[in-house]
Amino acid sequence: PAQCCSARAAGGGRLSAVGNSRAHGTIMAAAETGLEGVGASAGPRPDAATQRAELLPLLGVALRPGESWFLIDSRWFKQWKKYVGFDSWDLYNVGEPNLYPGPIDNSGLFADSEAQTLKEHLIDELDYVLVPTEAWNKLVNWYGCIEGQQPIVRKVVEYGMFVKHCKVEVYLLELKLCQNSDPANLVSSYFSKADTVAAIEKETRKLFNIPADKEIRLWSRYMSNTYEQLSKLDSTIQDAGLYQGQVMLVEVKNEDGTWPRQSSLAKSSTATRSLTTSSKSPASSCSSIVASSTMTNGDSNNSYGLTCSSLGKGGSSFSCNSFNNRESPPQTQPGLCGLSNLGNTCFMNSALQCLSNTPPLTDYFLEDKYEAEINQDNPLGMRGEIAEAYAELIKQMWSGRHSHVAPRMFKTQVGRFAPQFSGYQQQDSQELLAFLLDGLHEDLNRVKKKPYLELKDANGRPDVVQYKDSLFLWL
Repeated sequence: PAQCCSARAAGGGRLSAVGNSRAHGTIMAAAETGLEGVGASAGPRPDAATQRAELLPLLGVALRPGESWFLIDSRWFKQWKKYVGFDSWDLYNVGEPNLYPGPIDNSGLFADSEAQTLKEHLIDELDYVLVPTEAWNKLVNWYGCIEGQQPIVRKVVEYGMFVKHCKVEVYLLELKLCQNSDPANLVSSYFSKADTVAAIEKETRKLFNIPADKEIRLWSRYMSNTYEQLSKLDSTIQDAGLYQGQVMLVEVKNEDGTWPRQSSLAKSSTATRSLTTSSKSPASSCSSIVASSTMTNGDSNNSYGLTCSSLGKGGSSFSCNSFNNRESPPQTQPGLCGLSNLGNTCFMNSALQCLSNTPPLTDYFLEDKYEAEINQDNPLGMRGEIAEAYAELIKQMWSGRHSHVAPRMFKTQVGRFAPQFSGYQQQDSQELLAFLLDGLHEDLNRVKKKPYLELKDANGRPDVVQYKDSLFLWL
């Protein structure tokens, strides 16, 4: 199944994006957004010319991050356009009774009319049209809605680092919520990528009847026993790197002030070790990595934390902690380290493993030779942030302390500079590899300020002399 987002660029141009994830989508209740709909009845309706004049400018507005837009079935919308003579070729039969569209009806967009979940593979302009809130409210006032139908309202999300563009999330992100006391009982809930972690916490309290005075922690699960804490509640779901179908676990603090997961780790703890790696560059994606393990004879309850003070200049910041309950040896062979699959990111992991096992490149990063060559001023580079993120990942993989790591922070950085890789769907491995190599090349370009070199005219000079001059300028 394909996940489809319809969008408009900042200047108002129409864009489309298609990814490879499950595309359920669900209806967001209008009561939560203060918008009109849910079986609303029609009010006084102006004449066709007034309707055209009022809606024409609204349908051409640009998308802005955080705004709400509405889906309308294309069949109903086309019928309305004919009724009011919206297009010049329909002006001859304006107001014909047989063209009256009736109340807004989106039933053709639903796979399940009871649950009102969207069909998969819906296409912008073909199956539905997107209208801003003001246009939706006018249409509802004039024509009303089918009784019992909730409006399909979606948020605008901004993508990209340098070239920014906005998209309307037609299909929402499905997260599977569960409690620490009952991890097998998964409850699906849907969120926009623009929603914050606080919205997940609020929904979790509501689903599992957790009182507001109870302190809770949210954990995202990446593998069968690998969890990462989401501690910055104002981070968006997109910045937190959550992907389609990810399991979210909620942990409620015990009455004695301890946490259930801490208690279970403490029971088997006989030793603790810590490793702190500090980044030396202000443009580093992560300021510190702290790793610790609690081990017993034959068993290992590993935990490691990742605290990110910043994602580089202009980036979002959030904190997270991870731990792994999987049994594994306390030490592994350096470089013999797996990469957790974040959604469908095997395309990225395979490319990273290839580069990790390229000795000259890996030695260059492990020996910190890259630090003296980071070029933060290169207009073709990424301020050294891709190089820093890659270096941190390589150091984790070759530390000999992990049998596997989750390349989540590296993935977040790549998505910031290359929006085509911002999701967690399958992509082309060669394209990712080409982007990464080019990014490392520019972030570590030794030419800090490229001088201007003027091309010389031939002026009758021998070909071999011209060739040498051209080769010199190219190098």
